[in-house]
Amino acid sequence: VNELSRQVEADSGNADLLLDRARAFVNWNASTPQGLLGKALADFDSAAAINPTNELVLMERSQLIKELKYARDVDENAWRKLWVKFVASEERRVQLNPTDPGPMASLAEQLLGGARSIRDPARALTLAQRARSLREIIKHDELLGVALYRFGRWQEAVDTLEAAHASTGTKKLTARGLFVLAMCQHHLGRTNEAHAAYDLATARAQKEGRYDYPGQDLFLAEANAALGLSHELRDVARLIEADEMEAALQAQRLAMKSAPTDSVEAMRFAALLSRTGQSSEHEQFCRQLLESKKDTTTPASAERAAKCYALEPGATNAALLDAAMVLARRAVELGQQNEHLAWFQLAQGMVEYRRGEYTPAAQSFAAAQASDYPLVRGPALTFQAMIQFRLGKSEAAGKLLAEAETLLGPLLGPKPRFSSVGWSDELICRMIHHEARQLLGAPVDR
Repeated sequence: VNELSRQVEADSGNADLLLDRARAFVNWNASTPQGLLGKALADFDSAAAINPTNELVLMERSQLIKELKYARDVDENAWRKLWVKFVASEERRVQLNPTDPGPMASLAEQLLGGARSIRDPARALTLAQRARSLREIIKHDELLGVALYRFGRWQEAVDTLEAAHASTGTKKLTARGLFVLAMCQHHLGRTNEAHAAYDLATARAQKEGRYDYPGQDLFLAEANAALGLSHELRDVARLIEADEMEAALQAQRLAMKSAPTDSVEAMRFAALLSRTGQSSEHEQFCRQLLESKKDTTTPASAERAAKCYALEPGATNAALLDAAMVLARRAVELGQQNEHLAWFQLAQGMVEYRRGEYTPAAQSFAAAQASDYPLVRGPALTFQAMIQFRLGKSEAAGKLLAEAETLLGPLLGPKPRFSSVGWSDELICRMIHHEARQLLGAPVDR
């Protein structure tokens, strides 16, 4: 590294020297990890800028970006720029070598299951088709099958994946391909075949490394939800991150079956019903929930039951709002010494807002804003913004909404990361923010 650095200093426009030094940084870091991969990436970037047609530079930079992600396993939001750079490198490789299926498959794989910020099933399908037409190997068959699945072309995906898995070669489908095969069979009504493929997939997954290919957790979570085989909070959070809301709702239905009286699971289910536009089912579910919790003396249960109905923008049923109001007030009254009082005040304000009682709602939200927890203060500020707007104070509303957006930060971005346990409160924050931006006439990104 020292010798190459001296040469680079004397000839800074030499892409080959920069490439060699980048490799040296990578090798040095591999033997003695000391945070040198960032320096390697900077050299790859400089070399690519000097010689944008050098495929080795592009390929090795893409590989390093994947290693950075997998080695650190960090929040995808922090790596969005790197993934954009990855896509640009791979697209450039495809342009430079239009008859080489390798770059096409590499890019398609990431677009199907890689970082959420770059997923693009339509582009992946085109690339997988091109790669397979150039070289018929099992990896390309599998990628094509996964892409076809994303577009609901179940039978085509089954035909492609089964033919690949039945080939006489030593390589077989990965767990990803088998999970997708199981889901396709499920959608085609073939229960036995779906479960057989799922069993093969889970057995294969146990033998694979965590980073053998992108998206293992996502495909497992989708299959669990589709086939109704298990429910894990982590599964639902990953499905929501991937914007697979219908699959997330199905997974949450399983949770409700296993814990029908759990108010936490009820709130998660209500949030997903509202988010997926199931307004009729949401109202019916909340009617049953409010009735079942009408005599509760547990503040948290009362608060969650009230919030389940009030989180829905179309919550206008007077009888249900009255029932929710009784529970919300009870939560606040019983929870005066409770560490979660601000949550109860937030729920009361939400019900008051839905009832059009803006003055008491503003008072409830003001009390909730004393909380140090962003998932309480953020929604409270957002509702305050909507109240001010409805009172004709647009400027004040805009300032309050901007304050909420600053507080909640990346959670309101286009590709948020959801926590395994607290995803329902995070999702509700996003839903309320979406409602506020619509009301104020601001651009929305759901």
